Amino acid sequence: MRNIIHARCREKRPVHRLYPAIIEKRRSRAWRMYRRLSNEKYKNYLTTDEAWFYLDSSQEPLIEYDIPRLFPGDMQKKMVLHQDSAPGHVTKYTSSYMKEHNINVIMPLDWLPKSSDAAAMDYSIWAIMKERVRKHKVSTLKGLKNARKVEWGNLEQDIFDNALGSWAKRCRLIYYAHGSHIEHFLQ
Repeated sequence: MRNIIHARCREKRPVHRLYPAIIEKRRSRAWRMYRRLSNEKYKNYLTTDEAWFYLDSSQEPLIEYDIPRLFPGDMQKKMVLHQDSAPGHVTKYTSSYMKEHNINVIMPLDWLPKSSDAAAMDYSIWAIMKERVRKHKVSTLKGLKNARKVEWGNLEQDIFDNALGSWAKRCRLIYYAHGSHIEHFLQ
């Protein structure tokens, strides 16, 4: 991978180190997030991850094409966009862009910090995508983009449904774990 994108790579930690202040934020926000997602309300949410945009560097296709396709007509008024705490998601430009396009967004004070265990893209979708793209044995950036596009199109709807369906449960577990990691409860 390093040779394809000509970038320095580093190993990603399996879980984030949680300091007391982060643990408290996770605990205090987890129940609110659980309530927002429970009783199938997660179906009104669109969750993203900046990893999808690293190679394309734009969220405009998501805003212009995907949201209208996934949430047609009046459903778009109920749609809520969930992002993580990546720096680009909290800029004034991003906030004003979302307001300009009438997109409901979970505000940073409601996000669970350092919570890959409570972000559907992180705890499910990216692992599946990485595994599938790896089988392509790509050797160029163009090949990587093409493999990613092909595999994204091949993801079955039930993969997304299962990932999103477990989102509320994971938030509830974080609350009951007092903000600590929950992966050991899920094995």
